[in-house]
Amino acid sequence: VPVVTTTVGGLPNIIIPDFNGIIEPPIPERLAGAVIKLMESKKWRELHENCFRMRDAFSKRTWETKIKEWIDS
Repeated sequence: VPVVTTTVGGLPNIIIPDFNGIIEPPIPERLAGAVIKLMESKKWRELHENCFRMRDAFSKRTWETKIKEWIDS
């Protein structure tokens, strides 16, 4: 599911704005506006599908494979 997150913490490292979510400063009005924007977005299905692409890129299996390849090199 597309995500609304703040600029604080680790989630901004994996959220790409308008690709798989929205990043806003930790201001209640801005967060509420982002949630409304996301709910009304005609791109919601596209954002949702992009989340699956990101899930695969950040999976444990992908990281294990990449680390093993790096160690072997």
